[in-house]
Amino acid sequence: MKNNLFLTLCFVVLSAVLCYGKSLIVFDKIEYDFGKIRKEAVVKHTFNFKNEGSSTLIIERIKVGCGCTGTLLSEKEVPAGGSGKIDVELHANPYSGEMVKTIYVYTNDPKNNMITITLKAAVIDE
Repeated sequence: MKNNLFLTLCFVVLSAVLCYGKSLIVFDKIEYDFGKIRKEAVVKHTFNFKNEGSSTLIIERIKVGCGCTGTLLSEKEVPAGGSGKIDVELHANPYSGEMVKTIYVYTNDPKNNMITITLKAAVIDE
């Protein structure tokens, strides 16, 4: 009888943890300014993030604002306490002048299910 009660209690506690545990994505920064770059430049930056929640963080998808931006995700699933990164590549051509591009990161974090990353550059004709 005690074993059944113990197993039932363990099942209830485990179910509560699985149901109520939440992921929490935290980026070091969500904006990067490349400064002045030449028109034919291809520039890169890495955005680091952590899962400060108590359950697995899932990066559901990443959407770029245009074809001049590329991304590479290190891990789609990040355990609680783990970290990951998003490598970003920006192609300046054919733009000139001020350039602002966005990247949208969709997650299972209930408070931050969509994070907007912003890239900036001043494209010069040299």
